[in-house]
Order: sequence, then structure tokens, then C-alpha cells
Amino acid sequence: MSDFFPKEIKEKYNYIKTIGKGGFGLVYLMEDKNDKSLIAMKEMDLNQCQDENEKKLLIQETDVLKKLDHKNIIKFKGTFHDNEKERVYIFMEYADGGDLSLLIKENKKNNIYIPMKNILNYTIQICEALQYIHSKNIIHRDLKPLNVFLTKNNEVKLGDFGVARELKSENSIAKTFVGSLCYLSPEIIENEFGYTYKTDIWALGIILYEMITLSNPFSSFKGNLQIMNKIKSGNISKIEKNDCPKELIDLIPKILRINPNERSELSQILEICKKILDDINNKEKNNTDNNNVKDNNEKEVEIINGKKEGHGSFIYKNGDKYVGDFKDDKREGKGILYYKNGNIYDGEFKNNCIDGNGTFYYKNQNKYVGEFKKNLKFGKGIFYFKNGEKYDGQFSDNEFNGKGTLYYQNNQKKYEGDFKENEFNGKGIFYFQNGDIYKGDFKDGYKDGNGILILVNGEEKNGKWERDELKN
Repeated sequence: MSDFFPKEIKEKYNYIKTIGKGGFGLVYLMEDKNDKSLIAMKEMDLNQCQDENEKKLLIQETDVLKKLDHKNIIKFKGTFHDNEKERVYIFMEYADGGDLSLLIKENKKNNIYIPMKNILNYTIQICEALQYIHSKNIIHRDLKPLNVFLTKNNEVKLGDFGVARELKSENSIAKTFVGSLCYLSPEIIENEFGYTYKTDIWALGIILYEMITLSNPFSSFKGNLQIMNKIKSGNISKIEKNDCPKELIDLIPKILRINPNERSELSQILEICKKILDDINNKEKNNTDNNNVKDNNEKEVEIINGKKEGHGSFIYKNGDKYVGDFKDDKREGKGILYYKNGNIYDGEFKNNCIDGNGTFYYKNQNKYVGEFKKNLKFGKGIFYFKNGEKYDGQFSDNEFNGKGTLYYQNNQKKYEGDFKENEFNGKGIFYFQNGDIYKGDFKDGYKDGNGILILVNGEEKNGKWERDELKN
């Protein structure tokens, strides 16, 4: 792949892999040969442009990025123009945690909702990025999960300003029909009176809805016309999710009002999300404080010759509390460990580590019952997801590894076979809820390799599969 790059790029960077694809080219992960740092390099093929105006629109992303400097926006690092091949390369900050679209897709595939604290943190950071660009009179115009990049530290980096528009003033309007259909605002679709930065706020509301439900409110409709009519109607299904804060459920319709002048301001969204997040953090702190309150019937462990011995309770400096057996100053035997973050482990300990049989209660309501080794899930066990699904099988290094069975919420089998690093990997059988069955090879959670799909109507699709698609 790197052979196709101009020599000026090959002299400075090593090609690592291709990480994305856009309408006019690819995005590559590159390594700086000097300091070994990683960057994202976006390639744009100007030969695909229909006219000069389209070329100007394509390369305007560099003009926008040069003007932006914010912790929640992908940083611009430079450009290179290959005049001979008519290609433009944009060098940008690399976000090592993927993007929000991938996170939503993976969680939906595994039937695991995104933790509420993460949703609020992402929303707050997106709001702050939008506040910044709007203060520069810039509208993003293509805000969607695919353009919300993440780092491994859960930092948001807003990117892809390819169709962003800089207005002359904060009261100016835009009229060009651009964006991704399921995130378009009603005023862009109508395009009668133009639109303002409030179109980005509409897209933010759709992203928030999607993070909570793992589904876009318009993706189930067929055909562009049907989707656009649904958007213009403003009739969006109310979120029915018991663990979602009422203030957040009430906020979404205010963000998604048809009339942009009635839509919530970013400052209002920020205030509400920060308050909800503070309430959750305070609740967790209170739960931790309650765990650290000593019961009247609970005695502190004896300290003999400077070492904890026998049965009793002990509160560590980091806020964790242990009630159980000690030997030679270490947790040894049966006990309960109350973590400061709200998790609880009840079971066996060895040499100060969780080791043996026990139950781990997660603060997000997941639960694991089974074997541990040196603080890790290791051996046979059952992992109960808070959504009602469960995994029953082998664990190693804290992950699903080996033979196991994943069950739907109704306790019917979902997948039976080999797992590796929490994914379907190897031989297995997948039972679809509509009655279809796939038997064969899996890789990284996808049908990949030789296999047969037996449809509920009796039809069979047999052959070589690649990432859920039959290739022959």
C-alpha cells in the first residue's frame, strides 16, 4: 500500500494500516519515523470531483481545521498536495479508541447498553466542541457517531469537517443541502428558509438518542422519502428505559423540536447533563460511604505483631473495605471485599488475591459467579448481563475464552461454541431469534470461514463466509 504514496510521505512516515474510507479516498494510520508517534492521514482524490467548485469544497476541510484548536476536536497537523496525481493528504491527530459508531455497533451486537456515565461524558464533550466551533461561526453539518472519535481514555474528538460551513456572522444562515440522511434536521430537508448552527444541535439529539437506545430513530424506515417525511413530522418514539434518568428522557424531545428556534441551547444541554452526572457520582459516593460504615456486630480485625490476623473488618487507605479472614496480614479464606467504586466481591481469597470460587457484583448490575485466579475470572463460570442475557462457559484472563454458551434474555441459546477474547472465534452454532441457524466458523464475532446458514423456511446457504457475508 505504501508504494502508492508520494516519496515525500514515504520518507517521513511508515504505513501501518487503513482505518477508514470516505467518499473521495481512504484514511490511513501512519507512524512518524522520527518520534514513532501515530497520526491519521486522509487521502483525497481530486480526480473524482466533477468540477472546480467540488474540488474547492473538498479541500476546504484543511481551511476549517487550521482555525480550530480545542481539546475535543481532532487536531490538524499539516497537508501535502501531490499535484502530479491530483491528490491531497491531510495529516491529523489519531484517536486510538475508534469512533462512537463502532462503539454503538459493538454494544448492540453484544446486547450491552453504554453505561450512563459514559453517555453523559460523551454528550458533555460533544457539546463543548460544538460550543467552540459555533463561537467561530462554523457549522459542522455532518455530525453523526461516525465522526465522533474516541480515545482509549474516553475523550471525545470531533472530526471530519469536510462539509463544515463557515458563516459570515452568528446570525447568518446556510442553504446547501448536505449531511447524512438519518441525522439531517427538518430545516435542512425543508430548505425553505435556510438553517443555522441549530442543525448541529438536532444531530446531537439523534446521537444522544442512539447512545441510549443503541438504535437510530429513523434507520428502520425504508427509502429516503419515507425517512425524510418521518424527520419532518417530528414524531420520534419516546425512550422506554427504566435505568435512564427522567431528566435525560425529558431533554431529548426539547433538543429534537421541529422549530429550530424552540430547540434547546447547548448551554442548557450542558447544564442538565452535568447535573445528572453529578447526581450519579454523588449516589455512588454515598453507596461507597455506606459500605465503609462499620456494622455494630462487625469487629475490626486484630493486629498481632503488626499483622492482621483472624476474622474481622479492615478499611484500606484507598477506601475499599474487607470483611473476612486474614492470615499473616493478608486476605486468606472467605471474605467480602467492598470496592470504593461500588463493586462487591463475595468469595474466596488466597495470598491477598481473589482466588477460588466466588461472586462478583458489578455496580452496573452485571454479575459473575464462578472461579477466579489471582484477581481474574479464570476457569468455569457464569456471567449475568444486566439486560437478562448470560454466558455460561470457560474464562481466562477475565474474558470469555474457550467453550461456552451465550443465552438470550428468555434463556434460549444464542450461541454455542468457541470463544476467544469475548468474541465468537472458532467453531460454533448461532441461533437467530427468528429461527434461522448458522453452523460453522466464526472470527471476531462474525461468520467467517466455512459454514451453513439454515433459514427457517428450509432454504440453505452453504459456503465460504467473510464478516457475515457469503462469498460464493
